Amino acid sequence: AIFFSKFGNGEEFRIIGGRKASTLEFPYQVELEMTYMHMCGGSIISNNFILTAAHCVKSVENYKKYPATVFRLRVGADSTSKGGTTYNVEEVICHEKYREEVPKDEYDIALVKTTEPIKFTDNIKPIELASKEPSEGDMAYVTGYGREQIMRSGMLANHLMAVELPVVG
Repeated sequence: AIFFSKFGNGEEFRIIGGRKASTLEFPYQVELEMTYMHMCGGSIISNNFILTAAHCVKSVENYKKYPATVFRLRVGADSTSKGGTTYNVEEVICHEKYREEVPKDEYDIALVKTTEPIKFTDNIKPIELASKEPSEGDMAYVTGYGREQIMRSGMLANHLMAVELPVVG
């Protein structure tokens, strides 16, 4: 299910629940870890780059980018913090207008560059780009390790989750 609410100083969309999924089904899924703890998800877009959200790699207090060395990427893992293959991060590149524009969630995008190329396998592959613009009502998957409950303190899923939702205009 999708959940919309206002938390703190802004509006947030959250995916709650869904079903257990596998990196064989979603081989582009990445876990971004910060000091060995789950931080965010991302998508493999090439053998050296991951696409993620800028709010995952910048401090909420002062919007300064965290140093690349505090991050690690885990690919090919169905569970958080174990399995798969890990890669160190060489560089983090945030959109230059992130947090400078209103609404604050615009430009919430970042690239994470690995120190070495990602080795592709059956369950580690770049995401396929859409061949056409989606239409309202088309179905799309959202994947990640989100919360299993609506409450902010809800437990993080320790397994890759997926939910299929209609595209909205």
